[in-house]
Amino acid sequence: MKDNIPKTIIMFLTGAITYFYFEIFMRGYSHISMFILGGLCFCLVGNIGLLMMRINWSLVVRLIMIMLMSSCVITFLELITGIIVNIRLDLSVWDYSQLKYNYRGQICLLYSAIWSILGLPCVFYYGIIEKFVIGSGRKEKTKAKQ
Repeated sequence: MKDNIPKTIIMFLTGAITYFYFEIFMRGYSHISMFILGGLCFCLVGNIGLLMMRINWSLVVRLIMIMLMSSCVITFLELITGIIVNIRLDLSVWDYSQLKYNYRGQICLLYSAIWSILGLPCVFYYGIIEKFVIGSGRKEKTKAKQ
């Protein structure tokens, strides 16, 4: 358990910082809630995605399943964050009410589709960081030799 704490912190900060600055690049501003949401999404989608890559299905099916999972996880976390940040705290960080097929202006079909596409590079980079930066791939190889 203690071995996972540094990994989790690195992964969380990677997702948090990346998404925070991605929003600044795309919208010109961001919010601390997006920092937290980005970190949570990166950790969950990356971790679940790598587990899904180990399932004995064709590559195409695994990629589609990762896309569906990414869409569901990120959309769910976005809804919870939106209810807290935008509705309860009235901070107006984002508002999808002008888009079709939205729910209370917090989630919408368009962004759910975008999150599904974003899931693939998320899982890819999560795996690269895990293997080459954190080095968990080396631990598994060492255990296998013993």
